[in-house]
Amino acid sequence: MTVGFFNTQGAEGGWGDCTAVAGGDSVAGQSLDKRKAPLALEFLSQAYLLDQQIQTNLHQLSSLRSLSQCMYSFRTTETVSHSKNVTALEDAAIKIMEAEEELNAEIDRLVDLKREIREVIAEVNDLSLRLVLEKRHLCFESWTQIGEEMGYTERWAQMKHKMALIAVQAILDRRA
Repeated sequence: MTVGFFNTQGAEGGWGDCTAVAGGDSVAGQSLDKRKAPLALEFLSQAYLLDQQIQTNLHQLSSLRSLSQCMYSFRTTETVSHSKNVTALEDAAIKIMEAEEELNAEIDRLVDLKREIREVIAEVNDLSLRLVLEKRHLCFESWTQIGEEMGYTERWAQMKHKMALIAVQAILDRRA
C-alpha cells in the first residue's frame, strides 16, 4: 500500500484540508500543507519512476541490439549488392548508439535525482525514519522487505513512512 492524500472537502473543494493517509488513517493528527500536500511523496517518488523508465529503455535497447544482430547475420548470408546492406547496418548501428546516449543521459539524471533525495532524507532527524525513506525511495524496497529488515511489521513500516513524510514535507517547506 502506498501513502496517498485524501481531500476532506470532497472532489469539488480543491485540495482543501488534505491529510496524509494510508488505508484511511491520518498521520498522528497532523495535516500537511494544504497547497503542497502531495509534494513530499511526489518528490521522493521521482527516482522510482525514472528508474522504471530506464529499465523500460534498457529492455527496448536490448531488443534493438537483438534485431540488429539478426539483421547482420541475415545480411551476411545474402550475396546480392553489399552497398545497401552496409548502409542499413550503419543506420541500425547509429540508431542504437543514439538510444544508448539517451539512456546514459537518463541514468545521469537518476544519479543526480537520487543525490538530491538523499540530501533531503539526510536532514530528517530520526534515524529510523531516515532508514525507512532510504529503503523505500532510494533502494525501492517493498513494505514487506522494509518491515523484515528493520524488525517491524509491514503496517508499522508504513506508519514510520507516514511520519517520515511529514518530516520531509517540513524540510521541503523550509527550503521553499
